[in-house]
Order: sequence, then C-alpha cells, then structure tokens
Amino acid sequence: MVGVAAVAVLLAVAATAVASPATKTTVFHAFTVAGAPSLPTKTASGYCWTGSLAAERSDAWRCFVGNEIHDPCFSAPAAHGIVLCPNEQLSTDTEIHLTRSLPTAQADHGIASIHDRPWLIEVGPKCAQSPSPANCLRCEFEPGAQPSVDGKRLNYECSGAIAGFGAFGLPNRNVEPWTITVGKDIGKGSVAFTPPVVIVHAWM
Repeated sequence: MVGVAAVAVLLAVAATAVASPATKTTVFHAFTVAGAPSLPTKTASGYCWTGSLAAERSDAWRCFVGNEIHDPCFSAPAAHGIVLCPNEQLSTDTEIHLTRSLPTAQADHGIASIHDRPWLIEVGPKCAQSPSPANCLRCEFEPGAQPSVDGKRLNYECSGAIAGFGAFGLPNRNVEPWTITVGKDIGKGSVAFTPPVVIVHAWM
C-alpha cells in the first residue's frame, strides 16, 4: 500500500508541471580552475580502467575502489594522480588516489556540453518551487545491464524521501521544462508509471 500511495502522490502533483520553469542545465566541474576539488572529499585508493559509461566526456572515468564501481569520476590536468567521484547529492566527492595511470587509450572523446545526455537529473513537479528531499528525487544514470519495462530502459536510479523510484528512457528535450517517465517498483516485476515528470535540473 505504501508503494501505491507514493505513486498516487506523484501522480497528483504531476499536473502542476505546466507552471514549472525551464529545466536548468549545468556542466559539472569537479575541480576548480586551480585544480582543487569543488566539493568536500573523502579519500580512497583505486584505479580507473575505462572511460565513463555514465558521462560522455573525455575527463570522465569508470573506476574501482575495492570491489565498488564509481562512475562517473572526473580528472583534471592540474590534479595529477587523482580523480573525483561525486555522490548523487553533489555534497561530497570520493577522491581516489590512483594506483595506476589513467587509461587514456580508453577515454571517451566527448567535450563536456549541455547538449550531452545528463548523467544526473533532479525531478519532481514541486521541486522547483519548494526544493527539499520531500519534493525532489535525484536520479543518476546507471550503465550496464538494466531492466526494461514497456520498451523503456531503467536508465536512472533515484534517491529521495520515497524509495523505489527510477526514471525510464531519456529526457524529452522537445518540451520545456524537460520531462521524463518515472516509475515505482510495486513488486512481482511490476512498475507503476506516472505521467511525464518535470526535470528541474540536469547535470552533464
């Protein structure tokens, strides 16, 4: 019942999407111009073995800390020997001190741009007017094997006050603000979908 009620709440507020402002787009910068982290950090040791599958840009990497994958992690020419991997709330970075050189031959070739596929989105019809964990879901792109429902891949896994939500397919940029299909796992392989939900902020 909790899952159904949560979907009902999101359905009820989806109708307010018309009044939402345009989607904010941000090219994320993990480092300052001087090469310092732009967020507070916690340190770890690890290595990167290929370009990021989440962020399609040449300074983004897919990395290991122990058995845990971090993607995306970002490098900078002014910060030799480390990469920074932000959490989805963009409140802290994991600063990985690299035990191997970056695999530049496997790097992505994209230049960071607001035209890229977002690796992180913030959704919620009430989020723009009243940003809070209760109104906003942060959803991070998930590479690799992910389920599909009704022909739409679970591209983004979301965190917020209500658990179990994910964003399916890709953002619809043909409308403003952008929208995306959000669904909640209600058990037994079933997903309850909402109407298109507003994307308040997208990070590339």
